Amino acid sequence: EKETVSKVLVFHTEQRPEITAQVGEGATLRLACVQLLPADKAYAGAVTITAADQANVYYTAVEAGAGQSVTRLQVNLDGEGAAADVAALYFGDQNRKLDLNYIITQTGRNTEANMQVRGALKDTSDKIFRGTLDFRHGSKGSTGKEKEEVVLLNEGVRNRSVPLMLSHEDDVNGQHAVS
Repeated sequence: EKETVSKVLVFHTEQRPEITAQVGEGATLRLACVQLLPADKAYAGAVTITAADQANVYYTAVEAGAGQSVTRLQVNLDGEGAAADVAALYFGDQNRKLDLNYIITQTGRNTEANMQVRGALKDTSDKIFRGTLDFRHGSKGSTGKEKEEVVLLNEGVRNRSVPLMLSHEDDVNGQHAVS
């Protein structure tokens, strides 16, 4: 519904959750997902959010559990003036393995995307983060920013960061960085 604000906090207790949301014209979704499963469990989660005209998406994730964790986030900014603000925190320790794949697809005109991911790795943990900003045909006037910051707490960790920006449109402004 127009101008509706929904706030949802999800603590993942399942090992294979899937969340799908449609954010209607002018509406706002604030979704926070926290994954704190025990280290002896594996986790594979997927979140898909589609935003209509003037819709706002605020997504926050915490990845700090499960011995093996695979997470996929897909945000589709289909409507004109739709916006997404994605913030994620992760922590890898012991021999924990993290696989994070975050994609924001911008199809609507004048959309705005912001992806901020921060984390720390220690011991022999292994992390790969794939962050994609995809400016599709028709996304004229859209902007997108992606930034990942990772702190390596010792030499035994493995960190891989793969920022990717795709553009099928000429009038867009995209930025990405890893540090």
